[in-house]
Amino acid sequence: MSSNPNAPLTVLVIAPGIAPTLSVVDDPTLDFWQGIVDGYIEPISPADSDSGAWGAFCDEEGKIKGKPLNIAATAFADVIGWMGLAWGDALVGTVVFCGAADHDGHTLGLPDLTIEHAQAFFGDALIDARGVTA
Repeated sequence: MSSNPNAPLTVLVIAPGIAPTLSVVDDPTLDFWQGIVDGYIEPISPADSDSGAWGAFCDEEGKIKGKPLNIAATAFADVIGWMGLAWGDALVGTVVFCGAADHDGHTLGLPDLTIEHAQAFFGDALIDARGVTA
């Protein structure tokens, strides 16, 4: 995984009612993250470092805006180490999973282990669009 802030990175996008999709982001700017979650970004991460170096973003005001419950993202985040479900929380709206931030604060690509977890968790429902070009 590159710590170059302009390097392409792999992300997993999970929107309510839409198949989860692995894709490559060429220009991971703040505008990109805000656009994909349709709002201000709120970072989420695993409860401990043993769960892997992943992170995710959701809409900070998603619940206030009445965005739909994202059962798939909530369940997947729980499986890979997010403690929100244990605390009675759930994710709403579109959630984009990525790597953790590097020491300079740049978001990294989704770790291979998290990609493997996604493939096992979602099975044939997971769309792998990493090799697709527009």
